Amino acid sequence: MSNSVLFYMHAGSGNHGCEAIVNSLCHMMNTPVVVMSNDKAEDEKYSMPDYCTILQERKFEKNRIAHVLFYIYRKITKDRESFIRYRYHQVIGKKNYPLAVSIGGDNYCYDMMLNDLFLTNGAFNHAGTKTVLAGCSIEPDLLQRKEIIDDLAKYHTIIARESITYEALVEKYGLDNENPEIKLCPDPAFSLGMKEKDFSGLFTDKE
Repeated sequence: MSNSVLFYMHAGSGNHGCEAIVNSLCHMMNTPVVVMSNDKAEDEKYSMPDYCTILQERKFEKNRIAHVLFYIYRKITKDRESFIRYRYHQVIGKKNYPLAVSIGGDNYCYDMMLNDLFLTNGAFNHAGTKTVLAGCSIEPDLLQRKEIIDDLAKYHTIIARESITYEALVEKYGLDNENPEIKLCPDPAFSLGMKEKDFSGLFTDKE
């Protein structure tokens, strides 16, 4: 079993908010970090290689034969998580991690993301990996949906990045629940240091 912490649901550093979340969390942690990335090449253009190990997710569109075979397998066995085990083959099954952190921010607010979120959280749990939802924002109305509540209950810890989400989660779960533990902490990206920049030229009067 790896001693590193795994980050997942990372969309790539082309979204610099995602890049900032990864970099700030890496600075906060005293353990090696491995990131499962949707676009490793994009991440390597920016700052992430300085702070963590980046692994590329498998993509079905690059292996149509595998896509067909897994589709048939899933139809026969009803094993919906098989797609996720293929996608995250480097970190589920062969090399389990003690902790996997979902860093998607407001991912739960997008219906198109929910299926992947549910299946990935389930696959890690079934592999014996504790999961954490970090730096999240979730619309309170979404907590009326049973499928979302059922998935959130699988996390070991949920860290809300603002009070609206935190208060909605506390009202739904209650802080006395053993699992998940619910915490409130500002978006980790706010912890990044500042770099001085001279903007004086922008305010020069022009005739």
